[in-house]
Amino acid sequence: MHAAWEETFCLTAAEALACGTPVVAAGAGGLAEVVDHERTGLLVAPGRGAELAAALAWLLDDGEARDRMGAAATAAARVRFDERRMVEELHAFCAHAAETG
Repeated sequence: MHAAWEETFCLTAAEALACGTPVVAAGAGGLAEVVDHERTGLLVAPGRGAELAAALAWLLDDGEARDRMGAAATAAARVRFDERRMVEELHAFCAHAAETG
């Protein structure tokens, strides 16, 4: 569970996904880009502690959903955080930035 109001990327969430652990988090900042709501975890609006707790309780109680999201999390992390793809995208971004000045 991650309850921060603001988060630029959230390495902790990315690592959890890579380990097959669905993430329950406040959908703030980069977390909404890291966690695919209802596929790899659950996102709630920031500052809604009761909703965050309810989402976590639901996921803990529903083993089938937890297993499904965990498998999806691992698969998504393998693609989204593949080091070769990320380096290629960063290189392309830097080359574009250098060309456009």
